[in-house]
Amino acid sequence: MTGIEVALYIFKNGIDNDIIGLTDQGVINIMKKKLEKFNEEAKLRDMYYKRDLNRAANESEKQEIYEKGKIEGKAEGRIEGRVEGELKNTINFIEVRYGIRDEEWISSLNEKQLKAIKKIIFEEDDYEKFKQQIEKIHE
Repeated sequence: MTGIEVALYIFKNGIDNDIIGLTDQGVINIMKKKLEKFNEEAKLRDMYYKRDLNRAANESEKQEIYEKGKIEGKAEGRIEGRVEGELKNTINFIEVRYGIRDEEWISSLNEKQLKAIKKIIFEEDDYEKFKQQIEKIHE
């Protein structure tokens, strides 16, 4: 290996036993000296450990945020699923009662109007009158 190849290997993989055995390479000797100097200086070791701790803390924080977002996303999905299920039930309910499947109109209604459907549907036999009563309701 050339000196550059050895240096690249060390930067990528760190100093391992195979590299330490290559004593004829000048780069190896330089890296060994740097490692020994690093191990001797407490300040450098402290900086390294603090950096390592910060990395671990950041990764932990990222993981917590990810998990929290995942839980919130699932909760939102359940709510949307319930709303969508409720909407489909209302569409089916109106279809059974009046024989008309008007998904577009029902999807355009607000929450108050959707709640009123369950009450008014039993009071009105004519679909057009039923629809007019629902449309009169505003939030």
